[in-house]
Amino acid sequence: GFLPPLAAALAAGNDAGIDLHARYLVAVGRERKEPAPLRRAWELTQGILRRASGAERRELIERALARGLDLLDDLPVEAGDTWLADTFRSRPAQGRSLLAQCARQVAKARGDKEVEGRTKALALQRRVVDALLVGAPGADWGRSLDLLALAWVDEAQLGLGGEASEESGQGNPGV
Repeated sequence: GFLPPLAAALAAGNDAGIDLHARYLVAVGRERKEPAPLRRAWELTQGILRRASGAERRELIERALARGLDLLDDLPVEAGDTWLADTFRSRPAQGRSLLAQCARQVAKARGDKEVEGRTKALALQRRVVDALLVGAPGADWGRSLDLLALAWVDEAQLGLGGEASEESGQGNPGV
């Protein structure tokens, strides 16, 4: 495949092209186990998130947010936590999308029989919620946090050998 030059995409403010480069750099960094491409992917992703807004760019924003969450483990903790808190404080719409991304990751991991995958998803969710409480403590996030709390209830029920709750759509009624 052909990947247009990054310099041209940056100069033109072509976020779709920049997004392609960020995705490529994540793949390269993971395959080669090299941090430099992952850091560059992070920088490109942050630029996209700072510039992107509007419903017509929703897919691009969602991809960038998912990639940002995915890259958190590859960054210094302080850098990731600062990004999360700043997102909740300065860009609440993206913050809500971050929470939704976390919920999707937890739901996806819920089907994993291996505890490690579920634990990692729940740890990410906890980190995101902790950053929310630091970044936007007075804002009304209760409804979003209630939905995320269901994931913890479901995991506790699974850990006890039960089924997931009906509210999350994962289990049998009456549990």
